[in-house]
Amino acid sequence: MKLSAIAFASIIIAGWAGVAGAGVVIQGHEDATRSTLPGVKSSSTPYTKMIEGQQAKIVIGTMQLFIDLSADKVLVLTKGRGAYYQLPFPPPSTIGELIMRRILPPMVKYKKTGKHLTLAGYGCDQYTGMGEIDSAPYSVEACYSTDAPGAQDYAAFVKSALAKSGKASAAASDEIPQGIPLELDTTITTKEPVSPAVSDQKQAAPEKPAEFREFRVKIVVTSVASRSIEAGEFRPPAGLKREPIPRGLGIRAKEISQGAPNSSVRRAVLVKL
Repeated sequence: MKLSAIAFASIIIAGWAGVAGAGVVIQGHEDATRSTLPGVKSSSTPYTKMIEGQQAKIVIGTMQLFIDLSADKVLVLTKGRGAYYQLPFPPPSTIGELIMRRILPPMVKYKKTGKHLTLAGYGCDQYTGMGEIDSAPYSVEACYSTDAPGAQDYAAFVKSALAKSGKASAAASDEIPQGIPLELDTTITTKEPVSPAVSDQKQAAPEKPAEFREFRVKIVVTSVASRSIEAGEFRPPAGLKREPIPRGLGIRAKEISQGAPNSSVRRAVLVKL
């Protein structure tokens, strides 16, 4: 009986250790809709996000991101280049804003709506939030699940990323819902002036009212799994060399040595329209 009890306890402890060391693998798609003149453009891109401890790998379209929070670095690999380049964490400039949007949710104060949904096979609570960046208002709807496997691992990684992104964002970390967002829907509205029609007369043509344009990004999770992830998944494939940061990204040497300013985190929700 004693041996059986010890064996049973060993199995339980081993099981706990396995769960504690597991990561989370999230798959889904990102749907982007852009209202333009005269119509609407849309696209859908599949993505995979792997997280274990302080490391993450994000694959979206032709881009792969390898994030190591413990080393304060991000490796960027684009399909077809045969090489990768390294940025500090948080990454700087416009490319940094796009990368941070893959890692962090929009920085708004989330409020529960009281609605409980079932998405990707798991229950989630719906939240809404409002914000403004560069005078452009945006709204957020999200459904966060604490029931999905790996929800705690995901939330812990996001909180760590926020803490490393600057004091301003770390202060807002308690306002982000716990768990995994099974849907995250962000709509940005911009107001752009319309040039008046050209006139040969000396009198200036009357100004036309500004046009409102919307850019909507909806992230939809289709599957979530908790499992141990091979260490090699968090590194670029063997044989690829590290190259200098490509020109044209607008990154200054000072930003590489110091990391990105808080503005990259503050603007993480913004996509160039």
